[in-house]
Amino acid sequence: MNSIWKEHSPIVLDEKVLPRRCENCSISRSRLVDFPAPPVIRQGRIIIVGEFPSYEALQKVSPNPYLGHTWNILIRALDHLKISHDDFSYSPLIRCWRNTSHTVVYSEYKTCSDWLTLFASVTEAPAIIMLGSTVIKNLMGDSCYSNGKYIGTTAIRQGWREIPYNTTIGVFGIPTEHPQSVVPERCNSQILFRSIVIDVMRAIGYSAQGSKEYKRIAQKMNAQGYMEEYMAMVEEVKNRENI
Repeated sequence: MNSIWKEHSPIVLDEKVLPRRCENCSISRSRLVDFPAPPVIRQGRIIIVGEFPSYEALQKVSPNPYLGHTWNILIRALDHLKISHDDFSYSPLIRCWRNTSHTVVYSEYKTCSDWLTLFASVTEAPAIIMLGSTVIKNLMGDSCYSNGKYIGTTAIRQGWREIPYNTTIGVFGIPTEHPQSVVPERCNSQILFRSIVIDVMRAIGYSAQGSKEYKRIAQKMNAQGYMEEYMAMVEEVKNRENI
């Protein structure tokens, strides 16, 4: 599917600006490989932020950090909206990959936060989409906790209004479910998928207020009748989440 994006001149970021190796957190002592900085970055894209790069992406030395199941679900969501994955940028919260089950802690995220902040700044990202609770916790900080407990991705999503949440990297963020949660054996899998689609639409709608390119995408989606579908999906998800 072709992007309707009006291309900007590419920005080239070299090794001096974005070092590929660091030894500043515990992950660096057990990682297998770094996620390489993308050699060419284009401006103005919403950034989709996940937790770790996938091993499949690192094996293929891909500038896209999400291959495998996460990527397949994202592509399904974008295909559903008939928009291109080229209309977005992608960055992991943590740039290293380790072959263990590991949940990112805040001190580890802080090590990589300068990279993510710089990435958002130089690309002039209008917003970010936060995939799942780990990313939401680290990018939203105390605002997603109540009495010391995480209030839950569903509750945070329902609290979203016209203005997205502030994040620690200085860009507005739209929280959503993690694509890894969309698996056939879960009874609410379709609802979780629709939630991701809704939040992608939210991000586009918000970004269209200050971006000509996203305004064009939003207008194209409206012309295809997506506002009616969007409202129907919101009601369906809301009703199912309240059961």
